[in-house]
Amino acid sequence: TASAPMTLIRFKRVLGNRNVWMVVAVTFLGYSLYMVFNSWMPTYITRRFGVSLAESGAFVALFPAVGVLARPAGGWLSDTVLGGRRRPVFAVSFLGAAVLAVAVWYSATIATLVVMLVLAGGVLQLQIGLMYQSAQEFVDPSATGTVVSLASVAGWLGSFVAPVAAGELVAATGTYAAVFGLAVGLGVLGALAVWRMAESGTPV
Repeated sequence: TASAPMTLIRFKRVLGNRNVWMVVAVTFLGYSLYMVFNSWMPTYITRRFGVSLAESGAFVALFPAVGVLARPAGGWLSDTVLGGRRRPVFAVSFLGAAVLAVAVWYSATIATLVVMLVLAGGVLQLQIGLMYQSAQEFVDPSATGTVVSLASVAGWLGSFVAPVAAGELVAATGTYAAVFGLAVGLGVLGALAVWRMAESGTPV
């Protein structure tokens, strides 16, 4: 059956839905963490191992590329293995990426680093597709466009802010350890946001 059209009252109720804002926070933190890895790794690898920027860029390209498998896998795990639950995938994604950020930092060889980077890309991207699906599950069908738009803006904002923040941290501290510290912090904050988010919502 068709849902009721979006009205100003319904829009206000969407904006007042705590779980919608938790998904927005998760999306912001998830894309922030993604971009910290994706934007700063080429420079870090070049400085750490002395390879060319072209070579390091090729290594880092594996990080988003693994999403071809990881993003559908996250949806499949949630729908099939977890019975429609989203939070376990979000939690594993954030905490796994935080742990792997530490592993990347302590990688002694470029081969080990690339393996850790690919694993981080896979784990982190398990949640990407679910962000937009989860947002829709807290609202009436008439509001799905609204909440997906809010989540997409949060993702864009995280993608913009995180690399700039990482650059400022490197400039202020003089070490790339700050970038990895930021990555770990985003992973922990993301896990906390997931903990505060309900598994499913009541449409508003």
